[in-house]
Amino acid sequence: MKNIQDKVSAINLQKEVMEQYNGTDRENIIYQITYEKLQNGIGLSEEEREALLQNNPEAYRRAMSVEKENEDYRLKLKKCRTKEEVQRIEEEYRKQKLLGLSLIENNEEIPVENKLEHTLFKDAKVSAIKNITRQFIESEAYEKLPTDTEYIEKFGNLSFEETEGIHEGVEVQYVRARKGYAKVRHLAEEEEESQEKF
Repeated sequence: MKNIQDKVSAINLQKEVMEQYNGTDRENIIYQITYEKLQNGIGLSEEEREALLQNNPEAYRRAMSVEKENEDYRLKLKKCRTKEEVQRIEEEYRKQKLLGLSLIENNEEIPVENKLEHTLFKDAKVSAIKNITRQFIESEAYEKLPTDTEYIEKFGNLSFEETEGIHEGVEVQYVRARKGYAKVRHLAEEEEESQEKF
């Protein structure tokens, strides 16, 4: 827990420094603070959300998406029945994020600047998964979880089909990644169209 407090303190110090800057420097610092908080699985304050929305609406939309995914991931961890299930969920989430990232990186139709921003947010998502999992493993809730073996001994089986979509096959992951890619591609096309109007 101390590690998280240290990170929050560092981010708050960055916010104090940010208040001294205007213009582009301020925007870069806002973006950096947002990225670091998301990467560490920390939610943004209302003030940070408003600043991000004013300075970069697209980054705001992506940041809100990361925050929602982080919260959904926390809820999945809380529903785990065993310690090993926590590890399996982390691996599945990480694979999904990396698969989506590889689809974006390998698409020649997406402009490089869009790829860079998308890559930063995907990197934040992967890092957040790691940090949120670490936080959960350090919690009392995790300590109380049995192992797979202990669970089976107590309840007779460990049916993963009961778990909502956590242990998906590669085909489902691929379809989900393709849908995400299509959405990013659509956003890139909209951005190109809006730039052509000017």
